[in-house]
Amino acid sequence: MAIERTTFPTASVEAIPRFRSRVRLDAPKTTTASIATPALSLLLTLLGSGMQGYANRTGDALFVALLLLLAGVSVVVLLFPGKRAEHRAFLLTYGVCVFAGGLAQCYSLAVFDNPQSTVDAVLSFFPNISSEPPFTTMADSHIFIESTLPLVIWQQVYKLTWLLGLDFGPFTGVMFNSLVMGVCASLTVRTARELFGNDAWRLRRVGILFAFCGLFVLFGAVLIRDCFTTFVNVLVLWGIVRWLVRSTPTNLLFAIGLTGVSTYIMAFLRIEAVVLFGLFWLLAFLFWYLKKRLDTTRLL
Repeated sequence: MAIERTTFPTASVEAIPRFRSRVRLDAPKTTTASIATPALSLLLTLLGSGMQGYANRTGDALFVALLLLLAGVSVVVLLFPGKRAEHRAFLLTYGVCVFAGGLAQCYSLAVFDNPQSTVDAVLSFFPNISSEPPFTTMADSHIFIESTLPLVIWQQVYKLTWLLGLDFGPFTGVMFNSLVMGVCASLTVRTARELFGNDAWRLRRVGILFAFCGLFVLFGAVLIRDCFTTFVNVLVLWGIVRWLVRSTPTNLLFAIGLTGVSTYIMAFLRIEAVVLFGLFWLLAFLFWYLKKRLDTTRLL
């Protein structure tokens, strides 16, 4: 009885590591790897909320952290169904920001005898958030000018905690900022997916880089409005990149409409940041023009 021998194509030594890397990239993740990020996020959330609860002298910080974690996961799953990289980026960023917020508040309490020590948080934002009715609304814009929107958003979160009978403190607003930065991380990974496709290795690295970026951690760990300005900027960039990758009239109109809405929103956040949108579009049209020229050159 003849035995068939299976032959494999030969490959250079240099190609073997690349092939193995590609196998690791495309292979399904093990159960241990799939639960590593959620477990780390939960651990960081528990530790961070514990420190924030200590700094604010309340036990409700843990409940608020878990409630916002559940809300954020629900939003990300609905926006990006089946996209594990986007889900992972949210979980990691949220956990890191809550943990950093706990460290920052404990340090601020020890040094300044106040859980929040930044000028904006102490003088502008937290004092203008009501712990009970009447709550801050958009009608108060003549008082707060461009800071109205973040105050109103935070106020709605505090209104919910008031209805639930939870303690009042800056930890609630800080944790909501962590949630916003987590959603920003998911949108950033989504933008990377427009460029790299379903390249799990690159998408994972984008999520990790975002989660451990010091500036983004700051926005999610302190009661400041920059998490909202970051969210609006990420939205605009996603729309522009989406059009650059697939240059159709529909995608162009979508990106322009998204920029228009974002410009209106930014007027209630940080009006000078609107200049960035013009810079984004200038670079976008430059890249689009160069791409068209290169395509024409190749044809010739």
